Amino acid sequence: MPPPFTSYTPAAGWEKAADHPISWCPNCHDEAPFLEELYQKYHGLGLEVVALDFEPAEQIKSLSRARAFIKRYGIEYTYLIAGEPRFHRPKT
Repeated sequence: MPPPFTSYTPAAGWEKAADHPISWCPNCHDEAPFLEELYQKYHGLGLEVVALDFEPAEQIKSLSRARAFIKRYGIEYTYLIAGEPRFHRPKT
């Protein structure tokens, strides 16, 4: 896990953080609390976090895993379902 930030000063081009969580990914579960803490701490200073979640097709229909992930970590930043990851598509 990256070291915690000790200060944040908004600078042009650095006010946004993007994340690519996947609800079944162990590393994504590891970083989710860090990103939520970062968002809570620096959102008032202008920091925005946007998550782009890629889920298998069967999960996109119900979003049950993504909803559970958001609830588990209390995610309040923007969380978008971006589609299906390439490696889950059937090979033709």
